[in-house]
Amino acid sequence: MGHIIQSPEAQDDLIEIWLYIAQDNQAAANQLLDTIDEKLKLLSDSPQMGQTSDELAPSLRSFPVGKYLVIYCPIPGGIELARVIHGAQGILKAFFELISNPFVSELFFLPLPLRPLLSRVNSQLLLL
Repeated sequence: MGHIIQSPEAQDDLIEIWLYIAQDNQAAANQLLDTIDEKLKLLSDSPQMGQTSDELAPSLRSFPVGKYLVIYCPIPGGIELARVIHGAQGILKAFFELISNPFVSELFFLPLPLRPLLSRVNSQLLLL
């Protein structure tokens, strides 16, 4: 199995997903996180399986798991998990949330001068 590095946002996403589903069905919440974990292991061994999103960021990929999208980048020896979002949320909004975070945006090689601009764009998206 390859390495799986999770961003803080991805860890928060997984917690929020579990909490939301567990309100109604804790067993289903556990099963979904187990399924996501299985898919992450699969992706860490075969990172090219996911759909490319190079138009958003170099080497960004997504992979569906039920109603959710796992957003990640291949790295040597595995993957870096950026986010886990509900498919209805949309990858574009999640992308802007990702790149407005200075820690995560380094993953996408964004120049420092662009980060404040993207934060403003992200703020406008959140108002929609």
